[in-house]
Amino acid sequence: AQTLIGTVIAVEGEQPLILRNATSGAGEALRVDQPVFVGDLIQTGAGGRAVLYFLDETRVTLGELARLRVENYVYDDMQPNANAIALSIPQGAFLVVAGKALAANTVSLRIQTPVGTLIPRM
Repeated sequence: AQTLIGTVIAVEGEQPLILRNATSGAGEALRVDQPVFVGDLIQTGAGGRAVLYFLDETRVTLGELARLRVENYVYDDMQPNANAIALSIPQGAFLVVAGKALAANTVSLRIQTPVGTLIPRM
């Protein structure tokens, strides 16, 4: 069984937003309170926007025509040095507000984009 790592807290836009679960390969309309798992691909349409909220309080906002895949997510407040978040955002605008996972380990958040990898520092 997959482990819940976050939830969708906001969805906007005329076009449906799609969450593709890596295990089933099936797509479905994205909705508020929908669970997020490692391997999921979130895609927004024209005029769309989605906000994801992860267990460590990291918040990711995707703009229109964006795609995000959750490549890896490990969060354990008892073992902060083991925390790791890896996101792939091959298309679209995004905003990431880092949560608790980044507080203890400065290389725990990696964001892969078409032009390079972002590694925020505290």
